[in-house]
Amino acid sequence: MRKTMFAAAALVLLLGVGSVVLADHGIGWSALTNYGDENSKPGHRGRSAGVLEEVLADLVSQGTLAQVQVDLIMAALQEKQEALAQARQEARERLESFWE
Repeated sequence: MRKTMFAAAALVLLLGVGSVVLADHGIGWSALTNYGDENSKPGHRGRSAGVLEEVLADLVSQGTLAQVQVDLIMAALQEKQEALAQARQEARERLESFWE
């Protein structure tokens, strides 16, 4: 039980830090969770599931994580994505007002 909780906490921490680092480099969440064949448009899911969703589903099937934990991880990531998008928009608006 302790290993499972530690693994979940480590995963959330790594994903949180990784999303911040990627956002700082201009890489959006859709680049991580959305992929398809070579004909797919950027950010288009197509028939493929997200890589992260696949990994988490595998961890659930292996019994490493519970579905509730995965749902909490995905909700936390979604909240973080929305917060980062809002921060980027506010920064963009500040820059635009600076140049006016």
